[in-house]
Amino acid sequence: MPNDERNSPPVNWVDMADAMAAVDTPADPSWAEELQSARDAYRGLIDPWERADPVRLWVDDLRPAPEGWRWAKTSAEAIQILDDKYVVELSLDHDLGGEDTTRPIVLWMCETRVWPGTIRVHSANPVGVEWLVGMIDRYGPGASR
Repeated sequence: MPNDERNSPPVNWVDMADAMAAVDTPADPSWAEELQSARDAYRGLIDPWERADPVRLWVDDLRPAPEGWRWAKTSAEAIQILDDKYVVELSLDHDLGGEDTTRPIVLWMCETRVWPGTIRVHSANPVGVEWLVGMIDRYGPGASR
């Protein structure tokens, strides 16, 4: 029976890279740095966002963002930023005008497990605050008011 991918043991890329480096040490130091960087990334020693610019995201349709914060006025815009950028801090209003709220943002974070380290809720809607804080406390890192 041929040994195809389904029957092969999983490849341990770190061991393979270590073995290759031991046998064939490159003369070009930049190649060695790339190999070490790949090894560290595979082992989880380097956060993929480490070199990204951190973003503080303010989600509110009326109140302007504080200085140094990126302002999203809709839930769709906020989700796009969360998906594309390294958001380290998030501040949420609940009501975003019309039928839009920040609930879809929290549900998206629950589903994708993408949580900024710090989340605040700055809404004046007590029922909305209770829902947002409850979900963030239960499924995420916790929220402050």
